[in-house]
This record gives sequence, structure tokens and C-alpha cells, in this order.
Amino acid sequence: MIKKRDYLLIGLVALMIGLFNFAPATLISQYIADKTTNIVLLTNAQGTIWEGNAELAISGEQSPIQALNHALSIGKIDWHVKASRLILGELNIAINCNNSEFATLILTPTYLSITKVNLDLPTHIVLTLVPSLNAAQLGGQLHVSTSNFSVAHLNHSNLKPNFTGQIQLDWQQASSPLSPINPLGNYQANISGVKEQIIIKVSTLNGPLMIEGDGALNLASGLQFNGIASAESSQKQALAPLLHVLGNEIIADSGRYKINYNH
Repeated sequence: MIKKRDYLLIGLVALMIGLFNFAPATLISQYIADKTTNIVLLTNAQGTIWEGNAELAISGEQSPIQALNHALSIGKIDWHVKASRLILGELNIAINCNNSEFATLILTPTYLSITKVNLDLPTHIVLTLVPSLNAAQLGGQLHVSTSNFSVAHLNHSNLKPNFTGQIQLDWQQASSPLSPINPLGNYQANISGVKEQIIIKVSTLNGPLMIEGDGALNLASGLQFNGIASAESSQKQALAPLLHVLGNEIIADSGRYKINYNH
């Protein structure tokens, strides 16, 4: 015979399940903001933690108030959590941004992976993450894609993060009001996860402004990038004002400018 306390226990369990099922999407917003120290933000979140939408934004500020005031909108994001995967101890989320293809984000306490990303981004996202480029007022079209990129050993006290996978970032029809020549060219950054580092290689596909460089992102030491910017000989004078903003000339009148970024 079921006792009153058993009914009470069943009722409490049912209530907890119901509350969890209808937990608001704002809980995800707060979780993402906390885990990324306010670099990635989900604003105007609607729906539940299982299925909802929000405005995706990024910020270079760590203070919550400043992050919101200086956030750069990327667009609308929709998500759907696959509850059946929770039994395996993972959070599996189908994500759609600006009506692009659905990507898959997998999270566990020590692992994160993102697959099937194919997304257009605003150019200002680079300027937000690399403030030293703001003076160049760069424009153009930015596209990011990856079949799979992951990091293991997250939040592990004894092991360093282990990055694997490839990301391709294409900057097309780059432009700047500092240059009378536009577009400046098309560029590509190949981003590779190699053990505890993310390796970055930038190259010029075509155009009068040529940029080549290598860098690395390490969670302990931050982002370091070294590159060279130069111009085709016939465009050297026209591009000089922009080149002076991008870096320091290695040798006077050489037309080759050194780009250094450490953050």
C-alpha cells in the first residue's frame, strides 16, 4: 500500500522534472556568459533550455555591464537539445545561426566539440577580438567553416587542454577607407588544433595587398601573431597609409611592414 509520504515523494519528483523541462532559456544565457567570461553572449533569450532562440553576440569586455554595452551582434541563433544523449553523459545541441546549416555542439564536463559549421560572420567580429585592427576600419565578407573541431581535458586539474581539428576562415573582398584601391584582396586563415595550442596560418589568395603570417593561441599565454604586409610594386604608394596602420616598416622604403600582435 502506498503511503502518503510516497505520494509526496512522487509529487516532488514530478514537480522537479516539470520545472527542469520548462527551465527558461535565460539559464543557458547565464551559463554561456560565465563559461566564456562574457566573450560570448546570448541576449533576448526565449523558450526553454531544451529548445529556444536568442541573439548571439560577442564582446571583448569581461565586465558583464561593459560586455553588454559593447557587444557585437552576430545574428539569431536557434537551438534544440537532444535529450536522449543525456543518458550518455553528454549535452548534444543542434544549433542554427542566421538560417545557416545546422551545426552540432557536444559538451561534457571535460570535452567540447563543434561539427558541420558553415557560417557567414560580420567582419567586425575580428576587430572586436583584435582591437589593434580597428584603426584600419577593415570591411568585407567573412566566412567560417569546419567539419569538426574539438577540445578535450577541459576543467582538468592535471592535464592540459588538447585541441584537434581544422577551421577555415575566409575573408573575401576586404576593403578599407584608408585605401583608394578596393577591394584589397581575398585572404584565408587556416586554424589547426595541435595539442594544447591553436595554430593559425594566414595567407593571401589574391589582391594588391599581400598579408602572410603565423600565430598561435594558448589558453595560458593568449594569442601571438607575427606577419608581413606588403603591396604590389605598382600599388605601393596608394596602399602606404593603410600599411602604416597595419604595422611598422621593416626597412625604410622597402614596402614590407611587420605585423605583431600579442594579447
